[in-house]
Amino acid sequence: MDKARETKFYISKLKKLVELCEKTEPLGTDKNVLFSLYTVQANEMLKQVESNFDMMTSEERIYMMKKANKIWKVRKKMEGGELSTDWEVTMNLELEDNIRSGFKITAIKHYRSEVETHTGVQPSLRESKDYVDSLAQTMRIVT
Repeated sequence: MDKARETKFYISKLKKLVELCEKTEPLGTDKNVLFSLYTVQANEMLKQVESNFDMMTSEERIYMMKKANKIWKVRKKMEGGELSTDWEVTMNLELEDNIRSGFKITAIKHYRSEVETHTGVQPSLRESKDYVDSLAQTMRIVT
């Protein structure tokens, strides 16, 4: 597959992910945030592909695809009513408490456990760390 065609392929897939995230975005459950972290991450991945696809290594592309697949799986469960959105809001509040208290490792462990409990899929350590780091960044806390 040539680069232009490959780029279009990734963009079309990520646009579908962004649309699904927007469709299943929890509304009104958390007065402190407008967008869930999954929605933010999906939009970041799309922007990265649109602007820097040629600069991405194959490892970065593979990691992005795996991350996108996990978000897709969770959001499809939400769309089908198999998964409540309340758990994600509650989990993020708990993670924020851990981050503010300086317990980043505890936050990572808690994230892995909660996601596995509610989705049946355990995120990798790297994915969990990235999620907690992203959340900390949205809180404007450098960890």
